[in-house]
Amino acid sequence: MQDKLKDIFKNPPKETAAYVHVPFCARTCAYCKFYKTAPTFQNIEIYLQCLEKETSRFFNSAKGIEISSVFIGGGTPSILNESQLSRLAKIFERQAGNVEWTIEASPSTINPKKLKTLKSLGVNRISLGVQSFNERTLKNLGRPHKPEASQEAIAQSLEVFGNVNIDLIFGAPNQTMEGWHSDLEKAASYPLSHISAYCLEFESATSCCAGNEKPFETQIKEADFLDLAMDFLAQNGFKHYEISNYAKPKKECAHNLNTRDMNSWIGFGPSGASQFGGFRFRNPSDLNSWAKGILENSPKREDVVKLDDDELFNSALVFGLRKIDGVNLESLKSRFKGADFSHYEEPVKFLISIGLMEKSGGFLRLTRKGIPLADSVAVELL
Repeated sequence: MQDKLKDIFKNPPKETAAYVHVPFCARTCAYCKFYKTAPTFQNIEIYLQCLEKETSRFFNSAKGIEISSVFIGGGTPSILNESQLSRLAKIFERQAGNVEWTIEASPSTINPKKLKTLKSLGVNRISLGVQSFNERTLKNLGRPHKPEASQEAIAQSLEVFGNVNIDLIFGAPNQTMEGWHSDLEKAASYPLSHISAYCLEFESATSCCAGNEKPFETQIKEADFLDLAMDFLAQNGFKHYEISNYAKPKKECAHNLNTRDMNSWIGFGPSGASQFGGFRFRNPSDLNSWAKGILENSPKREDVVKLDDDELFNSALVFGLRKIDGVNLESLKSRFKGADFSHYEEPVKFLISIGLMEKSGGFLRLTRKGIPLADSVAVELL
Protein backbone atom coordinates (compact mmCIF):
# COMPACT_ATOMS: atom_id res chain seq x y z
CA MET A 1 0.00 0.00 0.00
CA GLN A 2 2.86 2.39 0.74
CA ASP A 3 3.99 2.19 -2.90
CA LYS A 4 0.66 3.68 -3.96
CA LEU A 5 1.44 6.87 -2.06
CA LYS A 6 3.48 7.97 -5.04
CA ASP A 7 0.07 8.68 -6.63
CA ILE A 8 -1.03 11.29 -4.08
CA PHE A 9 -0.01 14.15 -6.37
CA LYS A 10 -1.90 12.82 -9.41
CA ASN A 11 -5.17 14.35 -8.23
CA PRO A 12 -4.21 16.68 -5.39
CA PRO A 13 -6.62 19.00 -3.58
CA LYS A 14 -6.63 22.70 -4.41
CA GLU A 15 -5.69 23.52 -0.83
CA THR A 16 -4.63 21.71 2.30
CA ALA A 17 -3.96 22.45 5.94
CA ALA A 18 -0.45 21.82 7.28
CA TYR A 19 0.30 20.28 10.66
CA VAL A 20 3.86 20.21 12.01
CA HIS A 21 4.63 17.93 14.95
CA VAL A 22 7.46 19.13 17.19
CA PRO A 23 8.15 16.07 19.37
CA PHE A 24 10.23 17.60 22.16
CA CYS A 25 9.18 17.76 25.79
CA ALA A 26 11.30 18.36 28.87
CA ARG A 27 9.11 15.93 30.81
CA THR A 28 6.28 13.51 30.16
CA CYS A 29 2.70 14.26 31.23
CA ALA A 30 0.76 11.08 31.98
CA TYR A 31 -2.42 12.24 30.21
CA CYS A 32 -0.69 13.13 26.90
CA LYS A 33 -0.86 10.48 24.17
CA PHE A 34 1.22 12.35 21.60
CA TYR A 35 4.70 11.17 20.61
CA LYS A 36 7.55 13.01 22.32
CA THR A 37 11.28 12.62 22.94
CA ALA A 38 14.12 14.36 24.80
CA PRO A 39 15.08 17.84 23.50
CA THR A 40 18.83 17.34 23.13
CA PHE A 41 20.78 19.65 20.82
CA GLN A 42 21.55 16.71 18.53
CA ASN A 43 17.91 15.59 18.37
CA ILE A 44 16.68 19.09 17.59
CA GLU A 45 19.29 19.55 14.86
CA ILE A 46 18.37 16.23 13.23
CA TYR A 47 14.70 17.16 13.47
CA LEU A 48 15.09 20.59 11.86
CA GLN A 49 17.38 19.31 9.13
CA CYS A 50 14.94 16.55 8.19
CA LEU A 51 11.88 18.76 8.52
CA GLU A 52 13.38 21.24 6.07
CA LYS A 53 14.05 18.38 3.67
CA GLU A 54 10.61 16.79 4.15
CA THR A 55 8.68 20.02 3.58
CA SER A 56 10.85 21.03 0.63
CA ARG A 57 10.11 17.69 -1.01
CA PHE A 58 6.39 18.19 -0.49
CA PHE A 59 6.24 21.76 -1.81
CA ASN A 60 8.32 20.83 -4.85
CA SER A 61 5.85 18.05 -5.64
CA ALA A 62 2.73 20.02 -4.74
CA LYS A 63 3.27 23.09 -6.85
CA GLY A 64 0.17 25.26 -6.99
CA ILE A 65 -1.45 23.82 -3.87
CA GLU A 66 -2.51 26.49 -1.39
CA ILE A 67 -1.90 26.02 2.34
CA SER A 68 -5.14 26.95 4.14
CA SER A 69 -3.76 26.97 7.71
CA VAL A 70 -0.60 26.09 9.61
CA PHE A 71 -0.65 24.45 13.03
CA ILE A 72 2.60 23.73 14.87
CA GLY A 73 1.91 21.37 17.74
CA GLY A 74 3.68 18.91 19.95
CA GLY A 75 5.25 18.05 22.15
CA THR A 76 6.27 21.53 23.19
CA PRO A 77 7.18 23.68 20.17
CA SER A 78 8.08 26.60 22.46
CA ILE A 79 10.92 24.55 23.96
CA LEU A 80 12.93 25.55 20.85
CA ASN A 81 15.08 28.66 21.15
CA GLU A 82 14.62 31.75 18.96
CA SER A 83 17.10 30.60 16.32
CA GLN A 84 15.49 27.17 16.07
CA LEU A 85 12.00 28.65 15.93
CA SER A 86 13.17 30.91 13.10
CA ARG A 87 14.34 27.90 11.09
CA LEU A 88 11.03 26.18 11.69
CA ALA A 89 8.94 29.22 10.77
CA LYS A 90 10.96 30.02 7.63
CA ILE A 91 9.47 26.90 6.02
CA PHE A 92 6.08 28.60 5.93
CA GLU A 93 7.15 32.18 5.27
CA ARG A 94 5.08 32.31 2.07
CA GLN A 95 1.93 31.75 4.20
CA ALA A 96 2.80 34.54 6.66
CA GLY A 97 -0.04 37.02 6.97
CA ASN A 98 -2.30 35.09 4.63
CA VAL A 99 -3.64 32.21 6.73
CA GLU A 100 -4.29 31.24 10.33
CA TRP A 101 -0.92 30.19 11.76
CA THR A 102 -1.00 28.66 15.23
CA ILE A 103 1.79 27.49 17.47
CA GLU A 104 1.34 25.66 20.77
CA ALA A 105 3.32 26.91 23.75
CA SER A 106 3.87 25.93 27.35
CA PRO A 107 3.74 28.62 30.05
CA SER A 108 7.08 27.36 31.37
CA THR A 109 8.91 27.77 28.03
CA ILE A 110 7.49 30.99 26.61
CA ASN A 111 8.80 34.50 27.15
CA PRO A 112 8.41 37.96 25.56
CA LYS A 113 11.44 37.50 23.30
CA LYS A 114 10.13 34.25 21.83
CA LEU A 115 6.65 35.72 21.41
CA LYS A 116 7.97 38.74 19.53
CA THR A 117 10.19 36.48 17.39
CA LEU A 118 7.19 34.32 16.46
CA LYS A 119 5.06 37.36 15.64
CA SER A 120 7.81 38.78 13.41
CA LEU A 121 8.03 35.47 11.55
CA GLY A 122 4.32 35.39 10.71
CA VAL A 123 2.70 33.36 13.49
CA ASN A 124 -0.65 35.00 14.32
CA ARG A 125 -2.24 32.67 16.87
CA ILE A 126 -0.86 31.29 20.14
CA SER A 127 -2.29 28.29 21.98
CA LEU A 128 -1.12 28.07 25.59
CA GLY A 129 -1.23 24.77 27.47
CA VAL A 130 -2.49 26.24 30.74
CA GLN A 131 -4.59 23.15 31.74
CA SER A 132 -5.55 24.65 35.12
CA PHE A 133 -5.03 27.66 37.36
CA ASN A 134 -5.17 25.38 40.41
CA GLU A 135 -1.78 24.33 41.76
CA ARG A 136 -3.06 21.01 43.10
CA THR A 137 -4.68 20.11 39.79
CA LEU A 138 -1.49 21.00 37.90
CA LYS A 139 0.51 18.79 40.24
CA ASN A 140 -1.91 15.89 39.72
CA LEU A 141 -1.55 16.34 35.96
CA GLY A 142 2.25 16.33 36.22
CA ARG A 143 2.53 19.82 34.75
CA PRO A 144 5.85 21.59 35.49
CA HIS A 145 4.51 25.14 35.73
CA LYS A 146 2.81 27.04 38.55
CA PRO A 147 -0.48 28.98 38.17
CA GLU A 148 1.49 32.22 38.32
CA ALA A 149 3.49 31.14 35.25
CA SER A 150 0.25 30.64 33.29
CA GLN A 151 -1.06 34.04 34.27
CA GLU A 152 2.21 35.69 33.26
CA ALA A 153 2.33 33.78 29.95
CA ILE A 154 -1.24 34.80 29.11
CA ALA A 155 -0.54 38.44 29.88
CA GLN A 156 2.66 38.40 27.79
CA SER A 157 0.92 36.63 24.88
CA LEU A 158 -1.95 39.12 24.87
CA GLU A 159 0.53 41.98 24.65
CA VAL A 160 1.96 40.55 21.42
CA PHE A 161 -0.94 38.64 19.82
CA GLY A 162 -4.59 39.51 19.37
CA ASN A 163 -5.57 35.87 18.93
CA VAL A 164 -4.78 33.75 21.99
CA ASN A 165 -6.20 30.36 22.96
CA ILE A 166 -5.70 28.52 26.21
CA ASP A 167 -6.24 24.83 26.86
CA LEU A 168 -8.01 23.76 30.04
CA ILE A 169 -8.56 20.22 31.31
CA PHE A 170 -11.46 18.85 33.33
CA GLY A 171 -11.87 15.46 34.95
CA ALA A 172 -8.40 15.49 36.54
CA PRO A 173 -7.83 13.38 39.68
CA ASN A 174 -9.50 14.98 42.71
CA GLN A 175 -10.67 17.97 40.66
CA THR A 176 -13.85 19.48 42.09
CA MET A 177 -16.67 21.35 40.40
CA GLU A 178 -15.72 24.37 42.50
CA GLY A 179 -12.14 24.15 41.21
CA TRP A 180 -13.37 23.81 37.63
CA HIS A 181 -15.66 26.82 38.02
CA SER A 182 -12.72 28.81 39.36
CA ASP A 183 -10.61 27.81 36.32
CA LEU A 184 -13.37 28.96 33.96
CA GLU A 185 -13.80 32.24 35.85
CA LYS A 186 -10.09 32.96 35.66
CA ALA A 187 -9.97 32.13 31.95
CA ALA A 188 -12.95 34.35 31.17
CA SER A 189 -11.35 37.27 33.03
CA TYR A 190 -8.80 37.60 30.20
CA PRO A 191 -9.60 38.97 26.71
CA LEU A 192 -8.97 35.59 25.10
CA SER A 193 -10.35 34.79 21.65
CA HIS A 194 -10.63 31.03 22.17
CA ILE A 195 -10.76 28.46 24.96
CA SER A 196 -10.33 24.71 24.50
CA ALA A 197 -11.77 22.66 27.36
CA TYR A 198 -10.72 19.03 27.10
CA CYS A 199 -11.69 16.06 29.17
CA LEU A 200 -8.65 14.39 30.73
CA GLU A 201 -9.29 11.26 28.66
CA PHE A 202 -8.79 13.18 25.42
CA GLU A 203 -11.72 14.76 23.64
CA SER A 204 -10.08 14.27 20.25
CA ALA A 205 -12.45 11.55 19.02
CA THR A 206 -9.47 9.36 18.19
CA SER A 207 -10.29 6.78 20.86
CA CYS A 208 -13.92 6.40 19.87
CA CYS A 209 -13.10 6.33 16.17
CA ALA A 210 -10.84 3.41 16.87
CA GLY A 211 -13.77 1.65 18.52
CA ASN A 212 -12.52 2.24 22.06
CA GLU A 213 -15.56 3.67 23.77
CA LYS A 214 -15.17 5.18 27.22
CA PRO A 215 -17.39 3.60 29.93
CA PHE A 216 -20.87 5.12 29.93
CA GLU A 217 -20.59 5.93 33.63
CA THR A 218 -17.38 7.88 32.98
CA GLN A 219 -19.05 9.93 30.27
CA ILE A 220 -21.99 10.75 32.57
CA LYS A 221 -19.61 11.91 35.32
CA GLU A 222 -17.74 14.11 32.85
CA ALA A 223 -21.04 15.63 31.69
CA ASP A 224 -21.32 17.75 34.83
CA PHE A 225 -17.98 19.44 34.07
CA LEU A 226 -18.93 19.88 30.43
CA ASP A 227 -22.35 21.31 31.29
CA LEU A 228 -20.75 23.92 33.52
CA ALA A 229 -18.28 24.92 30.80
CA MET A 230 -21.01 25.21 28.15
CA ASP A 231 -23.23 27.41 30.33
CA PHE A 232 -20.51 29.55 31.88
CA LEU A 233 -18.56 30.27 28.69
CA ALA A 234 -21.75 31.06 26.74
CA GLN A 235 -22.64 33.62 29.41
CA ASN A 236 -19.22 35.17 28.90
CA GLY A 237 -19.43 35.66 25.16
CA PHE A 238 -17.92 32.41 23.87
CA LYS A 239 -19.68 30.40 21.20
CA HIS A 240 -19.57 26.64 21.76
CA TYR A 241 -18.81 25.56 18.18
CA GLU A 242 -17.19 22.15 18.71
CA ILE A 243 -17.42 19.78 21.67
CA SER A 244 -14.09 20.85 23.15
CA ASN A 245 -13.85 24.37 21.72
CA TYR A 246 -15.32 27.79 22.46
CA ALA A 247 -14.61 30.98 20.53
CA LYS A 248 -15.39 34.64 20.46
CA PRO A 249 -17.23 35.73 17.27
CA LYS A 250 -15.30 34.83 14.09
CA LYS A 251 -12.41 33.36 16.11
CA GLU A 252 -13.13 29.68 15.55
CA CYS A 253 -9.98 27.67 14.85
CA ALA A 254 -9.84 27.15 11.08
CA HIS A 255 -7.43 24.27 11.46
CA ASN A 256 -9.81 22.36 13.77
CA LEU A 257 -12.78 22.91 11.47
CA ASN A 258 -10.83 21.72 8.44
CA THR A 259 -10.32 18.38 10.19
CA ARG A 260 -13.93 18.08 11.37
CA ASP A 261 -15.11 18.75 7.81
CA MET A 262 -12.86 15.96 6.47
CA ASN A 263 -10.99 18.21 4.10
CA SER A 264 -7.30 17.77 3.32
CA TRP A 265 -4.29 18.07 5.60
CA ILE A 266 -0.63 17.13 5.41
CA GLY A 267 1.38 16.19 8.49
CA PHE A 268 5.11 16.86 8.85
CA GLY A 269 7.53 15.56 11.46
CA PRO A 270 7.57 12.26 13.37
CA SER A 271 4.00 10.96 13.93
CA GLY A 272 2.55 13.68 11.68
CA ALA A 273 -0.74 12.38 10.24
CA SER A 274 -2.09 13.20 6.78
CA GLN A 275 -5.24 12.98 4.72
CA PHE A 276 -4.14 13.91 1.24
CA GLY A 277 -4.53 12.84 -2.38
CA GLY A 278 -7.00 10.04 -1.67
CA PHE A 279 -5.02 8.46 1.17
CA ARG A 280 -4.76 8.63 4.94
CA PHE A 281 -1.33 7.86 6.41
CA ARG A 282 1.02 8.68 9.25
CA ASN A 283 4.74 9.25 9.72
CA PRO A 284 6.56 6.91 12.14
CA SER A 285 6.25 7.88 15.80
CA ASP A 286 9.99 7.72 16.23
CA LEU A 287 12.46 10.50 15.50
CA ASN A 288 15.22 8.24 14.19
CA SER A 289 12.98 6.09 12.01
CA TRP A 290 11.30 9.17 10.50
CA ALA A 291 14.65 10.92 9.94
CA LYS A 292 16.23 7.86 8.32
CA GLY A 293 13.44 7.69 5.75
CA ILE A 294 13.73 11.41 4.96
CA LEU A 295 17.51 11.33 4.60
CA GLU A 296 17.32 8.28 2.33
CA ASN A 297 14.68 9.98 0.14
CA SER A 298 12.27 7.18 0.98
CA PRO A 299 9.86 8.51 3.63
CA LYS A 300 8.35 5.80 5.79
CA ARG A 301 4.57 5.76 6.13
CA GLU A 302 2.38 3.83 8.53
CA ASP A 303 -1.35 3.06 8.80
CA VAL A 304 -1.85 3.73 5.09
CA VAL A 305 -5.53 3.69 4.07
CA LYS A 306 -6.85 4.29 0.55
CA LEU A 307 -9.92 6.43 0.91
CA ASP A 308 -13.25 5.85 -0.81
CA ASP A 309 -16.61 7.57 -0.47
CA ASP A 310 -17.84 5.17 2.22
CA GLU A 311 -14.81 5.80 4.43
CA LEU A 312 -14.92 9.55 3.92
CA PHE A 313 -18.67 9.75 4.51
CA ASN A 314 -18.33 7.84 7.78
CA SER A 315 -15.44 10.02 8.94
CA ALA A 316 -17.21 13.23 7.93
CA LEU A 317 -20.31 12.11 9.82
CA VAL A 318 -18.55 10.98 13.01
CA PHE A 319 -16.13 13.89 13.20
CA GLY A 320 -18.68 16.40 11.90
CA LEU A 321 -21.07 15.57 14.70
CA ARG A 322 -18.50 17.00 17.10
CA LYS A 323 -19.41 20.38 15.68
CA ILE A 324 -22.28 21.85 17.67
CA ASP A 325 -24.08 22.80 14.45
CA GLY A 326 -23.76 19.21 13.28
CA VAL A 327 -23.62 18.03 9.66
CA ASN A 328 -25.74 18.65 6.59
CA LEU A 329 -26.63 15.16 5.42
CA GLU A 330 -27.67 16.19 1.91
CA SER A 331 -24.39 18.01 1.49
CA LEU A 332 -22.46 14.91 2.59
CA LYS A 333 -24.47 12.68 0.26
CA SER A 334 -23.73 15.04 -2.63
CA ARG A 335 -20.06 15.26 -1.73
CA PHE A 336 -19.58 11.50 -1.32
CA LYS A 337 -21.92 10.14 -3.96
CA GLY A 338 -20.60 6.58 -3.78
CA ALA A 339 -21.36 6.18 -0.07
CA ASP A 340 -24.18 3.92 1.11
CA PHE A 341 -26.19 6.03 3.55
CA SER A 342 -28.66 3.20 4.23
CA HIS A 343 -26.08 1.77 6.65
CA TYR A 344 -26.74 4.72 8.99
CA GLU A 345 -30.52 5.03 8.75
CA GLU A 346 -31.37 2.70 11.62
CA PRO A 347 -28.61 3.90 14.02
CA VAL A 348 -29.62 7.51 13.34
CA LYS A 349 -33.31 6.73 13.99
CA PHE A 350 -32.37 4.97 17.23
CA LEU A 351 -30.14 7.81 18.43
CA ILE A 352 -32.89 10.33 17.67
CA SER A 353 -35.47 8.19 19.46
CA ILE A 354 -33.45 8.16 22.69
CA GLY A 355 -32.82 11.87 22.54
CA LEU A 356 -29.11 11.93 21.71
CA MET A 357 -29.50 13.38 18.22
CA GLU A 358 -31.94 15.60 16.35
CA LYS A 359 -32.65 16.73 12.79
CA SER A 360 -33.35 20.39 12.14
CA GLY A 361 -33.05 22.61 9.09
CA GLY A 362 -31.37 19.86 7.09
CA PHE A 363 -28.73 19.33 9.77
CA LEU A 364 -28.14 16.31 11.95
CA ARG A 365 -26.66 17.25 15.31
CA LEU A 366 -26.14 16.04 18.84
CA THR A 367 -28.63 17.27 21.40
CA ARG A 368 -27.57 18.84 24.68
CA LYS A 369 -28.08 15.38 26.19
CA GLY A 370 -26.01 13.78 23.44
CA ILE A 371 -23.00 16.10 23.52
CA PRO A 372 -21.40 14.51 26.63
CA LEU A 373 -22.05 11.06 25.11
CA ALA A 374 -20.37 11.78 21.77
CA ASP A 375 -18.09 8.76 22.14
CA SER A 376 -21.05 6.40 22.51
CA VAL A 377 -22.80 8.03 19.55
CA ALA A 378 -19.69 7.64 17.40
CA VAL A 379 -19.40 3.94 18.20
CA GLU A 380 -23.05 3.44 17.14
CA LEU A 381 -22.20 5.00 13.78
CA LEU A 382 -19.00 3.10 13.03
